[in-house]
Amino acid sequence: MKDSSHHHYLTLVLLILLPITFAKSGDWYDCSEDEGIKNPKIKFLNVTSIPATVTRHSGQTIYKTIQYDGVLGVDPDLEKISADFHQYYKLFDNRWTTFLHLHRLQRCDVKGNENLCPLKVGDSVELTSVHPSLGWYTPYGMYRSRELWRNGSTDEPLGCVDMQFEYRAEAGHDKTEVVEASLRGSPFVTVDQ
Repeated sequence: MKDSSHHHYLTLVLLILLPITFAKSGDWYDCSEDEGIKNPKIKFLNVTSIPATVTRHSGQTIYKTIQYDGVLGVDPDLEKISADFHQYYKLFDNRWTTFLHLHRLQRCDVKGNENLCPLKVGDSVELTSVHPSLGWYTPYGMYRSRELWRNGSTDEPLGCVDMQFEYRAEAGHDKTEVVEASLRGSPFVTVDQ
């Protein structure tokens, strides 16, 4: 029993002291290069979160515009697409710490992704993810979600997006603002409610 509890303390100490992962500035960015994808075939053209600041009772809706940027006649239509989800919390407002990592979750036929598959070369699609309010036990602070998208048939990495959001008790005010935080000049629209 003693050895087990020491192991848990050691793990906690290592999580606090070791440098984990540091995010780039902005609300979202294409992390394909970070993941070693030299020629990403899935491009994230826009990612929008409403509200931008998640509160105790708000929930969150995330809109993504993606494009299959493969080579016509060379790259196949994507019949299956999966994604690895890596979730982080900014511990002590200092270091990004993993709290959940899920591998190869199917993205086709998921609610909000009905028009994703099959995805043909050159196609762009709009995707929607609706998240309910977070649990009462969820700590306030900064969160990140990194999605590594893959060809669901071959497991080839296709593209990556890294998104950040803040979770707090109340938004404090109602306002809409457009923040330039995109890769290709498309605005990131934020709405605090």
